[in-house]
Amino acid sequence: MLSILESSQGDCAVLELTGRLDAKTSPELENKLAAHRARGKKIFLLDFTNLAYMSSAGLRVLVSAAQTAEDNGGQLMLSAMCSAVKEIFDVTGFSDLFQIYISKEKALQSLSEKRV
Repeated sequence: MLSILESSQGDCAVLELTGRLDAKTSPELENKLAAHRARGKKIFLLDFTNLAYMSSAGLRVLVSAAQTAEDNGGQLMLSAMCSAVKEIFDVTGFSDLFQIYISKEKALQSLSEKRV
């Protein structure tokens, strides 16, 4: 099961994920991201504070979302990974492909510093 709490911080769509991001639930995240893109959002922050598990299907969604955001002049940021999810990123080498922050607040702070 996956729960997604959505909010906005300026021009950034913030999606807080709870549960599992796997083959069964990844289409829900894809749909939420597409809906935000349709509303003109280009910057996305996925907060993994409460994400307990991610499969390769979840990784595929993230790679696609990052590429789409970049192609449209935006970016995808990730924050607050638990050790199990962080290990998946480290083992696959995906840690180097994404902007990963220790917390949602640090990611949002980074955005505001870039605007100044």
